[in-house]
Amino acid sequence: MVFENAVRYARTTVTLSASCEDGLRIEAMDDGGGAPGTFRGLLFQPGGRADAGAGLGLPLARRLAKPAGG
Repeated sequence: MVFENAVRYARTTVTLSASCEDGLRIEAMDDGGGAPGTFRGLLFQPGGRADAGAGLGLPLARRLAKPAGG
């Protein structure tokens, strides 16, 4: 899910990295514009999106990651 978003919203580049310091950490970074500043407080609210769509990806990712210590 996170990787799909990085690819969808990147301008030209997506960078993936992984580390194993205190468990597995995987990051996806892109060179897209990011969420508008006025929207950032709503990023993890179900149904919230800065553009058209369902807006379930980040709330679902957070719900799955928290029990695993993420």
